[in-house]
Amino acid sequence: EGVREKVLVVHPLVQGVLMMVLSRGDLVPEFQRKLAPEWLGDLAGAGLLEKIFEAHSNDEWSNPTSLSNATVEEQNYLAGLIGEQLDFLVEMSSVDRVRSVDDLVRRVEVDYLGRKISILNQRLKGEGASGEEKARWTGELMHFLERKRQLTKV
Repeated sequence: EGVREKVLVVHPLVQGVLMMVLSRGDLVPEFQRKLAPEWLGDLAGAGLLEKIFEAHSNDEWSNPTSLSNATVEEQNYLAGLIGEQLDFLVEMSSVDRVRSVDDLVRRVEVDYLGRKISILNQRLKGEGASGEEKARWTGELMHFLERKRQLTKV
């Protein structure tokens, strides 16, 4: 039997950001400004996105598939994405690009808030926490719920 190649698993939101920055490298600084690192922190593929941001910041952004600090799996993943049809992003007007970036950033933040809300709910249901901890967690939960409501209202 042949050796099975490891396949990189990437969260769909991270993939969306990767697709945009691979087709439009000029969007990297905008994503860097708008995305808080903790929003992506534990999503699959976030490390690869961080490597791309770092390479761009260090002026090492020439060929995304040859990132010096990327693993073989990450390089293969990038090569696969680049092989996909990304021309639609190049053709977008600047207004549409800004809307697309802002929408994707909003979706990443909403996903992050949902994860934080779930963790806080679990903590509040758990045993053994002090009243002070539960009060702090409740305050954080209310803050995250309000922010998520603001981002998702139509």
